[in-house]
Amino acid sequence: MLFPKILSRFRSDEDSVPSVPAEMRLYVVGDIHGRDDLLAELMTNVERDGLNYPDKRKVLIFLGDYIDRGLQSCQVLDRLTGPMPEGFEAVFLKGNHELAMQQFIYDPQFGRTWKY
Repeated sequence: MLFPKILSRFRSDEDSVPSVPAEMRLYVVGDIHGRDDLLAELMTNVERDGLNYPDKRKVLIFLGDYIDRGLQSCQVLDRLTGPMPEGFEAVFLKGNHELAMQQFIYDPQFGRTWKY
C-alpha cells in the first residue's frame, strides 16, 4: 500500500521536529484562490503581529494558488506584486493554478481542459 510506504519515509524522532531559528518569524500563506478581500485582512493581521517582533527577521512565504475560483484574482496578483509590509521579506512559490494559467498562455488549447 502506498500510504504506509510514504509515511515510512518521514522520521518520527525528536530531532526531526521542524523548527524556525529563534531570530526569525515565518508567516506561511497558501491557497488564496482569488480572494483579495481575505488576503487584505490577513496581511493587516500579519503586519500587526510583526510589530510585536521588531528585532526578528520576518518572512512571508506564499505557497501558490493565488488565482482562480474567487473573483479577485487580478487584485490578488496586484497586491502580491506590490510592496510588502515594512520590514518583511517575501518568497513566492508557484501553485498548480498558476501552472495551469501559464500553460494556457503558451497553448490556448489547454483552456479546453481547464476545470471550472
